[in-house]
Amino acid sequence: MFRASALVASIAFCALLAVRASASAPAILYSPDAVVDADPSLNYAEPAIAADPTKARALVAAVESGTFNGVNVYASDNGGYDWQPASLSLTGTRLVGDVQLAAGPRSLYFASLGYESGVARPGIQFFTSTTNGDTFAHTAFVHSWHSYDHEQLSVDTGANRFRGRIYMSALYSIKVKPQVNACGLVWSDNGRTFHGPVPVVRGWCFNSRPITLANGNVLFPYLYATKLGQLSERIEVAISRDGGRGFGPPHEVGTYTALAPGAFIARLRTGELNFDGDPVPQFASYGNTVYAVWSDMATGTDRLLLSRSSDGGIRWSPPRAIVPARDAADAQYQVAIDVNARGEVGIAFLRERAASRTVCEMFTASTDGAKTFLPPVAIESTPAHLDAMQNSGYGASMDRFDGTVLVGFVTPGSRFPSGGDYVGTAVDSSGAFHPIWIDARTGSDQAWTATVRIAAPAAIPKSMRSANVSNAVDLEFGAGSWDAATKTFSVPVRLHNIGTRPLYPPFTVTVTMVRDPYAAKQFQQYYPSPILMNADNGKTGVGATFVYGAGELGNLGNLPRGAETAPRIWKVRIPWASVSSDMVTRIDAEIRR
Repeated sequence: MFRASALVASIAFCALLAVRASASAPAILYSPDAVVDADPSLNYAEPAIAADPTKARALVAAVESGTFNGVNVYASDNGGYDWQPASLSLTGTRLVGDVQLAAGPRSLYFASLGYESGVARPGIQFFTSTTNGDTFAHTAFVHSWHSYDHEQLSVDTGANRFRGRIYMSALYSIKVKPQVNACGLVWSDNGRTFHGPVPVVRGWCFNSRPITLANGNVLFPYLYATKLGQLSERIEVAISRDGGRGFGPPHEVGTYTALAPGAFIARLRTGELNFDGDPVPQFASYGNTVYAVWSDMATGTDRLLLSRSSDGGIRWSPPRAIVPARDAADAQYQVAIDVNARGEVGIAFLRERAASRTVCEMFTASTDGAKTFLPPVAIESTPAHLDAMQNSGYGASMDRFDGTVLVGFVTPGSRFPSGGDYVGTAVDSSGAFHPIWIDARTGSDQAWTATVRIAAPAAIPKSMRSANVSNAVDLEFGAGSWDAATKTFSVPVRLHNIGTRPLYPPFTVTVTMVRDPYAAKQFQQYYPSPILMNADNGKTGVGATFVYGAGELGNLGNLPRGAETAPRIWKVRIPWASVSSDMVTRIDAEIRR
């Protein structure tokens, strides 16, 4: 995004500065959500996210095309408010999807299914970044005669003998004709040389992300069914105590009740997308305690279930529902879980309202080891209509199959009715959660993020003073659009607190001049005055105002240091666009006492 200096542009903001606030019980506090890539021509699925361990507020996100036409990676240096494309070294490689991200002790890692010249079957392309996610170097292609699928990535960051070891679970072929699959683990200590696959289970299985424990053990979770289409599948974990070289017998976590294949197809054909057709149980650990959460169809509608193990994955508590449903028809699915350094458990999920046919990203959390959970809150500013997630535009893609080229035609909605097999969340060094999800509020499937903290809400200070904070606030401009017929430029504008203290609403941007004050008088006639088309007070020139209120702050109640507001669209008519148009703004503040 482009950043305008508050000093050069003579933009003055009026905000309320905090003097005193009070503490109360912990709550779920969230920032405004932000889109990773706002290109309306693209549809994305199965997003991943990771927090850089070496730089505060640095994040990296990855998405795959909803029509299997590519993979994109993005980096943020301000906690997920703004994203820029990351650079991947792709010489001789092709990426097709199942993107994964993970943070090691000193590096970021990215993995994707892909091909390499001269290799017939898909493998796992692996990349490493030591530049906070701005660039990723290709360091390995994990392949053999196996055909790999659905790789899931994690790294041991604990203080144990396997610290820094990279683990990837994967589904792979152990027999091609007839096809027989297995789930197994590959591992590496340097991201360049990988070992495995170490077999864990064979048959109708589907792997989850490996989980590392404080003692160095690694858990391999998976779904298992005795035959394809079975409605009740076992959720199991196998444990390795030697760094992934071998696994012991499985331990049962619970069962997942699936949707029958016929019912699955019937729902797709009628446009009923309020379910997770191919769920992947999600796991997280804190010390040697492990949490498992998944969406279950036992009631006919997806409900979140949670189980907990306090002995490193051997014995598990009976699965229980953790999120109450307002309506029996409401669905809960597409779940992600993580635990921060304080032991706070964060769970993000999609909630579908049957009555309104809308879907919204939700977040709930526990501060007592998953014994109780805070009431879930909607962290998505604008719920997406369920019909929009069908995304009927087709795309074409290719794959390789036994010496031939397989051509496929698919829509994001038919292949990924709930955004894919998985979404994600990451925890940064401050303990904040960063969920990432897919929704189609704009008409196409896009990836969105937000920052979520478990903290006491900030009370409105009893005493505040007005201030001009021009030197503490930047304008952040998103990708604008130009309407040639009306000569109108529409651009999303955020306010970014670059100062040292929280700022309180309202923020009122006022136009004070509609010309460039620095241009020589004899040239000012060549600079057309911009005309504001959607100011809050209806004015089109001097005196026009844009007010950013509490609604642009998530539920934070203030704009913390380093944070940004949600965007507001400024519509500006430019009489003729051959030369730059300029305007000067200020803010008038009020003192609250």
